[in-house]
Order: sequence, then structure tokens, then C-alpha cells
Amino acid sequence: MIISLLSACTASTNSLIDSETSPNIQIVEDIGSDTVLVEYTLDNMERGKHDYYEQPIVIKQNIETKNLTRGSVVWFEDEIGEQKIARVVGVPNEKIEIEDGQILINDQQLDSFYGSAHRAGLDKQEFLQAMKGSKSNYDEKAVQETFEKDLEKMSLDEKDYFLVSDDWFRGEMSVVEEKRILGLVLGYGK
Repeated sequence: MIISLLSACTASTNSLIDSETSPNIQIVEDIGSDTVLVEYTLDNMERGKHDYYEQPIVIKQNIETKNLTRGSVVWFEDEIGEQKIARVVGVPNEKIEIEDGQILINDQQLDSFYGSAHRAGLDKQEFLQAMKGSKSNYDEKAVQETFEKDLEKMSLDEKDYFLVSDDWFRGEMSVVEEKRILGLVLGYGK
């Protein structure tokens, strides 16, 4: 089931709120002929529960990209030909910017679980507290760069999507042309 999340995103004066996209990953029982089961081995979508790489994921192929909405997780081919998954954050013709680890869309703060920098599902304060409690060594500069990331404002073209990994430290963010989007991640295969 694909729900139009653009209509589910509401805009207030300073925020764009996505109240429809859930951080929970669906279980897909009926795997049809237009889907494929993939053993995904990267942890770029990690939110603290081995998200998307603990069990096989179901990907719907041959999708119409015009139906993609903010919050959707897609299967795409990156610039060097590797196939990965990431979350749709920006859709065609939007202006995207990141200030101090917070995503802005058309000058509005994206208010969602995926709208700001995270590492393994933790925000900056939670991550620093966890590191302090574990007495683990970590690269403070890399943590600062991740959680305080800035990205100069850019405009997406009519066939571009801005994709972001849920784990900003382990993943990437990039503008991806619609022709490189190969499918929609539906959830885990049962």
C-alpha cells in the first residue's frame, strides 16, 4: 500500500510535519511478481534495531517515481553503480538545505524522525550520553561533523530526489535522478 505522504505532510509557519511516515518497518506477507527479496548488507539505515539489514527486504520494482513521497525508502543505483537504499527527503522542485544537522525544505524545518542528524537512532545528546556511559573511544570531530552538518541551499530539478540515509554517520545523502531509482522498499519479507 502506498500512501500519499505529500498530503500527509502539513506545513506550519516554521515546520513541515510528516506525521504519516512511521519508523516501524512493515512485514510483507504477499510477495508478488513485481517484487524482489533482497539481502541488504549495509547499515546506513540503522536506527538502533539493525534496521533493514537484519532480515531480507521486499522491494517493489517498476514503480512510477511520480508516486514517490517524502519518507518513502527507495532502492537506487548510486553514481558508481552500487545499489543501495535510502529515504526520500526532498521531492522534485523543492529547495533543500541543512543547518546545524536539521533538514530544511523550502525554508521550513522538517519535523519527523528522519528530519535531523542521527547515529544509530540517537540524536546528538543521546549519542554523547551513550558514549559517555559506555566509556568507548570515539572520533569527536566526526561526531561533531555528523550532528552539526550544514548543506548549502540547493534546488532540485523536476526529475531529482534528495535521498538521505537514516544513520547520517554510516550513510550518505545525495541528489538522485528518477531514472536511478529502481524500486520502493515495502518492508521485511515474511
